[in-house]
Amino acid sequence: MRQAEQPLTAFNCCRCGQCLNPDDANKINMTGLSELLQEGLAGLTLAIPLCDLKEFADYIVAKTKEELLPTLKAADTDPLIPRLEVMRMLGVCANTLRNWRRSKYLEAVLVGAKVYYRTSAVNKVLNEYGKERI
Repeated sequence: MRQAEQPLTAFNCCRCGQCLNPDDANKINMTGLSELLQEGLAGLTLAIPLCDLKEFADYIVAKTKEELLPTLKAADTDPLIPRLEVMRMLGVCANTLRNWRRSKYLEAVLVGAKVYYRTSAVNKVLNEYGKERI
């Protein structure tokens, strides 16, 4: 007669032999998935209720927004000007602009293969040195 299979629990979740045993249960005191990851148990296989998975996803999205939003807001306040427009504004040729970029005189922002300049940097050059002196 075939022996009945053991029901899956948190401690024998996949019958691989590497899962936690009940004796180790008191060593682990965690309440969330993020804590599991921080404790180095990323290879652990879990059966998670859908509501908990959604809660974890919401937490990750909120945490990411919290970390990235200030950076994105700061970038939005200083619009970028295309290279050709900067050349026209400053009255310089492409080689001069490239030399200024390489020497960090006028810092550029690369978006893909295109070169842009921050409005504040261009205005600083205009105010500091004036168009006549450039």
